[in-house]
Amino acid sequence: MATAVEITKIGTNVEYYLDGEDLVLRIRKFRSANFGPSNTGKTITVASSHGAFKVEGVSVNLNVYKRPQV
Repeated sequence: MATAVEITKIGTNVEYYLDGEDLVLRIRKFRSANFGPSNTGKTITVASSHGAFKVEGVSVNLNVYKRPQV
C-alpha cells in the first residue's frame, strides 16, 4: 500500500513534498504556464517560490522562466 505524502504549495505554480531523503519539486504545466512578464520584460514567469523557503533547515529559492515566442 502506498504511503500518503504531504504536498505543500509555495509561491506561484510550485509544490513540494519529501520522498524519503529526496525533496521533490513539482511545477504544473510548465510548458504552457504564463504568470506574466518578469520585471525587465525579457522573460515570462512559469513558476516562482517568491524568495527562499526552508525545508528541514535547508533554504530553497526557485525561479522558472521562459523566453517569449516571437
